[in-house]
Amino acid sequence: MVEIKIDKNNLLPMYTQISERIMDMIQNGELKGGSTLPSAVNLSKKLGINRHTVTHAYRILSERGIVAMQKGKGAYIRATFKNGNNLIGVMCTIPGIPLSLLSATLRALHDRGYNALLMNDDADFARQFESVEMFKQKKVSSVIFRPIISDTEYERNLDTLTKLKQSGIPTVQLDCYFEEPNLDYVTSNNFEASYILTKYLIKKGCSRIAYLKASRCSSSEQRIAGYRRAIEEHGIKFNESLVKSITAKVGGIKIPIENIIEGVAKIKQMPDAFIANDDEACLKVTQWLLARGAKIPEDVAITCFDAPRAAISPIRFTAVNQPFEKMADKAVQMAIDRINGKAELKTKKIVLKSRFVIGAST
Repeated sequence: MVEIKIDKNNLLPMYTQISERIMDMIQNGELKGGSTLPSAVNLSKKLGINRHTVTHAYRILSERGIVAMQKGKGAYIRATFKNGNNLIGVMCTIPGIPLSLLSATLRALHDRGYNALLMNDDADFARQFESVEMFKQKKVSSVIFRPIISDTEYERNLDTLTKLKQSGIPTVQLDCYFEEPNLDYVTSNNFEASYILTKYLIKKGCSRIAYLKASRCSSSEQRIAGYRRAIEEHGIKFNESLVKSITAKVGGIKIPIENIIEGVAKIKQMPDAFIANDDEACLKVTQWLLARGAKIPEDVAITCFDAPRAAISPIRFTAVNQPFEKMADKAVQMAIDRINGKAELKTKKIVLKSRFVIGAST
């Protein structure tokens, strides 16, 4: 008889304890392919917990191809299951990737019973290659990849993606992506979101809209394209001097964002609005303007992507907030589907809608 126990004083969720206990029993030979698991009703009664908690644990293992769940037959260990690796690689730049997106990704992996091998490439392409070798050495089942953003070397990410594809490791691109070498990706609707944000500012009477952009990547380029489409549709000439990179460097040294803002402010006429690429740039431009006596939004409107948390923000910002939780969830599920061979052969491209929120900064 299968003996599954949990510790109600353990900080781990009960469904995680159940799924991990089953994995332990498989690894030590107590459960083999074809072994039947207790029904969710019976196990929940025995453990004194909700039936849905047991069902959730079984579903996690089902998504990983370990447990089969059939109506009328209950749950059982797949006869074809081999003790595989429940490790998924995550490669990104820290700091660089939005921390909310990274934490959501790690949480989604944990909730499905997978461990993460997190590799920080530190915006170094040599370290990217080292990470691929580590993934191969550790025999990860899949990789979730966010490219290094770079104004001068962005295409070098392609070498890493090609290396991953050649290694046979299923790879999902997250947030920023390349159309080639034909790998799955999950992103948000950056062009449309930027277009809506810019159009809103124009309708509020703004005509000199400065854009503080990130280094080159698909997301950044799509946002600039949406910004440009909106201003040109309203008869405003695109002015390159109003578009500045918040990651610009001189002699390999990053220019302080305050210097970049000051440079934009000195161009003939002060901008009447700013669009910041992220929460950090948004806070920096706000602090810079307030320190010089500017009133927001009376003198200058400020908007951004992914508004700062209320706890650290002096203003409730008008912003486009990306669906990080959903992006992470979709990317993790896509990776698992590839592992289990459930996904279609063709590349999956998922573009999720961001949420436009009007605040007090415009």
